[in-house]
Amino acid sequence: MDRNVKEVQNIGLEILKEFIRICDIHNLRYFLGYGSAIGTVRHQGFIPWDDDIDVFMPREDYELFCEICKKELDSKFFLQNYKTEPACSLIWGKLRKNNTLLVENYNSDLKFHFGVWIDIFILDKVSDNHFIRLINKCSLFILKNLYIVKCNVQLPPNRLSFINKLCYNITKVFAKPLSKNFLINNIDKLLKKYQHKNTKFVMDYSFFKGLLIECNQLNTYKVMPFEDINVRMFDDYDKILKQYYGDYMRIPTEEERKNGSGHYVNDFKTFIETDNPEGYIVYNENK
Repeated sequence: MDRNVKEVQNIGLEILKEFIRICDIHNLRYFLGYGSAIGTVRHQGFIPWDDDIDVFMPREDYELFCEICKKELDSKFFLQNYKTEPACSLIWGKLRKNNTLLVENYNSDLKFHFGVWIDIFILDKVSDNHFIRLINKCSLFILKNLYIVKCNVQLPPNRLSFINKLCYNITKVFAKPLSKNFLINNIDKLLKKYQHKNTKFVMDYSFFKGLLIECNQLNTYKVMPFEDINVRMFDDYDKILKQYYGDYMRIPTEEERKNGSGHYVNDFKTFIETDNPEGYIVYNENK
């Protein structure tokens, strides 16, 4: 295993422990998701070549978590979203470790916290009607990309085709007269459209594919080992993972495996506090 992957895993696990500490104290719902859920089932921890941790939170729990973090989050960490850091281009949250640096090369020129992170993906209620869900998803996709371009995020290395570059430049033109506040307000409005309605499903809107989960999955969970701790998983994690990945228990070939390079990382460092007197704000010093 690459030394840096193991180092990032160890820091990610430290962040996850702080996240779980707060969730357990305040009885907030969370579930491991995506590759972290596969790692939990298949490896009882990280996928060996992966350095990523993904968790899901229902909207109401995420918003409570954000409020609690203002007072109770350990000073070693920083909760990042477009409200705590205006330059952030994400519609979900990241919990980052201060005095660390993990920079992705397509946003390395931006000025925000680049600490090692775990992703907190938000599960929002959605319409029971498939067609309406599709319309909302497409609308959010457009707004989200306008906001990403407005934040000056560049295209990642796997999206440098002529078509993607053309779409990026067109989006840039449409984004120019729009303010970040306008885009954020409309993104929020769409994400929370069904927040107070009784619907059958929630969805993670972070990616266009969208992971659709039945609401009845949010109130029960399985406890499973992940490295040296226990974590929460959806009761029917097998159905959810198969919906998104197919045969998730198959071990990928060497060529198929992705680790931190899947994030196109171009810099990784850890600091001690005296190296970083500014505190949590750690930009890429090589740029």
